[in-house]
Amino acid sequence: MSKPGRIICSRVSFGMSVGNDYLITSEIQELSKRDDTYKPIVAPENVVSVFTFKYPLQYPPGGIIKEPTLDEDGDLIVQRLPETAQGIIAIDVNNGGILDLIRGNAKRNHKFIKAKFSVVGLDFFAKEWSKVLSAKLSKATVVLAADVIYDNDLTEAFVETLVKILNTPPAKTVYIALEKRYVFTVADLDTGAPCYEHFLRCLDQARSHSLASLWSVEQLAIDFPQYFNYDRVKELVLWKIHS
Repeated sequence: MSKPGRIICSRVSFGMSVGNDYLITSEIQELSKRDDTYKPIVAPENVVSVFTFKYPLQYPPGGIIKEPTLDEDGDLIVQRLPETAQGIIAIDVNNGGILDLIRGNAKRNHKFIKAKFSVVGLDFFAKEWSKVLSAKLSKATVVLAADVIYDNDLTEAFVETLVKILNTPPAKTVYIALEKRYVFTVADLDTGAPCYEHFLRCLDQARSHSLASLWSVEQLAIDFPQYFNYDRVKELVLWKIHS
């Protein structure tokens, strides 16, 4: 069971509109099409993007979730899982105002972020981490990475960073979501996913070392319940690595 909804990227707040649509807004950088219904706050040239989602009314094991309600401001009040993260760290490269966008979107969602939330910059090519990042990752147990495999140099730097993260106590579980990008190469006269294949080679090479050889690595099925309205293409891949 589920209820229909919408996510609007540019103001990060939950609410309900006419027709029982649920709204989440967050600010993103400039796109070719603008939506002036919701105004950006980080930078005037940024725009609003709309996504639809379904609010689940059942947990996968079959437990019932309470029907969502609204507060006096029209914001959506939802039931939360009993297990709540003590802290959430949003990480991206400190370039082009990306970190400011993340902070702005988190600020709009402050009513709904129960865990301690922080934003820290990370450059995969950096040989040393900042003291702040090192301290944060020394307490992290779950890491989510998405759409980081599209350039061979970046992939190699990402895997090096991945090794460093997984070798940082305590034990961590990393989920890597990516989409295979198929291209036609003149060298092979065939279509392939060279960036993804390079990632697998880098991962195998990393696992050949003593500490990484103890990792648990598996590719997960992507048939889990889908609540955000996106095209779950057959090229979508999800990996799980546990140190």
